[in-house]
Amino acid sequence: MRIAFYPQSLLPFHGKSLEERPLGGTETGAIRLSEALHQLGHQVVVFTSVENPPPSEPKYYHLSQARGLRAVDVFVAIREWIPLVYQIPTRLKLFWTGDAPDQVHNFGIGDRRVAKIVHGLLTVSDWHSKVLSEESGYPIDQCFAIRNGIHLPYFPAPDYRLKQPRLMYASTPFRGLEHLVRLFPQIRAEVPEAELHVFSGFDVYKGKTEYSPDVQARYQGVFDALQKMEGVVLRGNVKQAELAAEFGIAKVLAYPNTFKETSCIVVMEAQASGCVPVTSALGALPETVGECGVTISGLPGEGEYDKQFVTECVQLLKDDAYYRAFAEKGRVRA
Repeated sequence: MRIAFYPQSLLPFHGKSLEERPLGGTETGAIRLSEALHQLGHQVVVFTSVENPPPSEPKYYHLSQARGLRAVDVFVAIREWIPLVYQIPTRLKLFWTGDAPDQVHNFGIGDRRVAKIVHGLLTVSDWHSKVLSEESGYPIDQCFAIRNGIHLPYFPAPDYRLKQPRLMYASTPFRGLEHLVRLFPQIRAEVPEAELHVFSGFDVYKGKTEYSPDVQARYQGVFDALQKMEGVVLRGNVKQAELAAEFGIAKVLAYPNTFKETSCIVVMEAQASGCVPVTSALGALPETVGECGVTISGLPGEGEYDKQFVTECVQLLKDDAYYRAFAEKGRVRA
């Protein structure tokens, strides 16, 4: 088949970007899926906001070159559905999104005129399909949960002898990092050798200057507070191959999440590495975590939530049988 991907409102990326810098989940998904389809023998092109993308397979072209697109079998618009309104020489028009229903990029998708044009909505979880359909009115029978994926060559079978009493946080700072300022000292009081390695920062989504001064100040305060704590190591944003290696050392993904994830690639990567997620029962997280980790009802900051979060992290660090049961299920799931 001839397949074209047309992303909009994403970070600039090309076929080699994962070797160069940290990227978000949707950008990574577009790169990896287009590669996999190319390797299966399909003719794939990817349009990008990068002016002169370097040579790669599949081939990347600047968005402006889509005007000369030859007929394709499948045209996939990523994050923005508006391009599907235009005259496109294709048999099938699909819209692929990882965004929640309240994100502006999904507004209007349920309009009957739009639903006639968009032949299928590609989502990243069953929960995502359900809430997008309910909130927008887009037909549920035209929603397909293709889910997210991970690059398994980065994740060999974990060597449990290398595992350390280490927790990791590996999401944006806005999704719960501030709660570890309160929770990690409680964990370390029970496990004095515990470390928390924080792979988080502003760099994935363009950089610090993209955020308002009050947001910058708030989260810089969080980083400053963590920097002063015994056992905390701030690592910043790193490339995905490096992050995968770090997951191979850690035992717990400590993610007191405050955000309704539509899937959560970080959880999937942790599971592939024998790193057990402890997180919130929000959005699609119970679906993604399954029986391969711990999801906690309520929100960080609530007494029962905080108590259970600390208890679970401590038990995973101290009780090897308890930890291994979750870790091995996670590896199989990945």
